[in-house]
Amino acid sequence: MIARDQLVAEATAAVRAERQAKLEALGPDAVLWLALVPLWTKGAAEAAGFPTRSVRDFVASARGAGWCETRGSLRDGGTPRLGFWRPDDLRREVLDLQHRRSS
Repeated sequence: MIARDQLVAEATAAVRAERQAKLEALGPDAVLWLALVPLWTKGAAEAAGFPTRSVRDFVASARGAGWCETRGSLRDGGTPRLGFWRPDDLRREVLDLQHRRSS
């Protein structure tokens, strides 16, 4: 049983490390902003000062990493109505990762 428990613990640690690396790559502040609002539009994010150099690039990277879902096109810089969000069932995960990061 110890070997199984150890494998589970190692797998859990590996998944947590991978998620933490994604958070760091995307930018902790931007990921937190993503998690705090149920639905963003590109236009609203830009008007609010979303903490990233390019909202469109962030959305593309976050979607590619599985950290957000989108509605609308990312082509040609995306339209102001491009919608993006962190699914509710994954939102808590971001807050937990941020808490561990600051501890």
